[in-house]
This record gives sequence, C-alpha cells and structure tokens, in this order.
Amino acid sequence: MKPCLVVTKVRELKEVSEVLDSIDFVDKVYFIGYTERQLCDVLNPFLKKGEYDYYIICADDIVFEPELLKKMIDELEKFDVLTGYCRLRPNDNRLNITRTRLLGDVPTIMGYNFYRMSDIELMKKRGVKYGRTYFAGFTLSAFNRRLFNKVSYGAYKGGRFDGWGSDFYISRQLNSLGVDMWFNVEYYVNHLAKYENFIIGKVEPHVERFERKV
Repeated sequence: MKPCLVVTKVRELKEVSEVLDSIDFVDKVYFIGYTERQLCDVLNPFLKKGEYDYYIICADDIVFEPELLKKMIDELEKFDVLTGYCRLRPNDNRLNITRTRLLGDVPTIMGYNFYRMSDIELMKKRGVKYGRTYFAGFTLSAFNRRLFNKVSYGAYKGGRFDGWGSDFYISRQLNSLGVDMWFNVEYYVNHLAKYENFIIGKVEPHVERFERKV
C-alpha cells in the first residue's frame, strides 16, 4: 500500500514546517502558493492519476506528532475515508467532524452539525475507537484513490484569496455518493488557526515532491 501526504501550503508557519520536515516515512507532495481555485487545475490531475493508493490531505496550519500519521497509515486499508480532527479554533469546543450529512449547496455555519470535545470524551470512556463523520476537514484526511474517479477537488468563489470551502466541496460529493467516512478518536491534531505569514502572491505557485527515505 502506497500513501502520499499532500500538503496545501499558503502560509509559512515555523511550527508546521518543523513537523512536516521531520516526516521521512511517506512520500510528500507540497502544492505551494496556490489559491484554492488555482489549485483545482493542478491538484485534480494529480489525484485522478492514481499514482498512490491513498492521498492524505494536510492543511498548512495543523501540528501533530509524526507517530500519529504512522498509525493512520497502518490502518488506512480498512477505510475509504479516514480523517483526523481538530478544534475549529484553539479554544472552541466544536470539532471539524460532523454527526450528520452536510446541509446546503455552499458552506454556512448552519450546514454543519459538529461534534464537540465532550462527545469524544464520552466515546473514549465507552471504549469506542471510531466514529462516523460526514465532513473531512483536511486535518490528515485520507482518501482512497478510486474515489477520485467520482469526485473532484473544488472550491467556491470568493474568500480572501480567490476560493474557499474545498473541504466542504469534496465532503458534500462524498455525502451524495453515500461513501462512509470515519475518524479515529485518537487522531486529534492541534489547529493553530493563524492568519499570518501568507505566501500567496509572494511566491510563484509550484509543486515540490519528496520521496520517503525509510
């Protein structure tokens, strides 16, 4: 089984770079300096080529222990979609996983029925390891390659940098197809939610690839 860590990078955050640079046990592909709408024309051909068995999409403002990613890779073949999760904001009890299907044609706060930290604590207390979600927010969100024969990466018009809501865009398609999406209660990552050090417009959009070393 051959996975790939796909990093969509629009910011230069030291904490994140330190984590990603330390990961040498999986192939990594960085899409750097693209707006979400620009990324559609670059990322979709890569995903649909099917070079890898699983594509693990990673946002550029999350921090996690590399060991967590190793554990995720070890169990990917049991799922079509498996995701990590985080708080919406550092002090927010809402999580970027949902109990029910997404509502609406575009992302709005009313379209998400978010889990809360108390839900995860209860699941752990009951010995429940996995939960269903209907939203994968690119916090180490792994997708089986065959799904990209039916769904595409996309973004909605608008936003600060020409395009937004790509995680909703993919998740909504998967909802419509009835694809089971899961999270592991142990795959919590730290969401920095920092709106600083943006590189869009400061660097030429480009792709960087790194092959696994071990």
